[in-house]
Amino acid sequence: MAGPRYLPHILFLKLYFSHSNILTVLSLALINNGGNEAVTVGGYWYNLGVVSLGNMIGGVLFVAVPYIVAAKENSK
Repeated sequence: MAGPRYLPHILFLKLYFSHSNILTVLSLALINNGGNEAVTVGGYWYNLGVVSLGNMIGGVLFVAVPYIVAAKENSK
């Protein structure tokens, strides 16, 4: 049985907050859109591009830059 310390991780995945879960749901919407043309292949690639760019910028600003600053402070 998963203990309470795993609960946030389980909820993260079960509530579809994971990127892979979102892309799976979006892919299923592309395959079977039920006549709804709001989800298109162009929109899918646009969404994927914007999300990827945001992840790259966020990764640099909030992960790489703090690590570089911390490493420079520790090397002094």
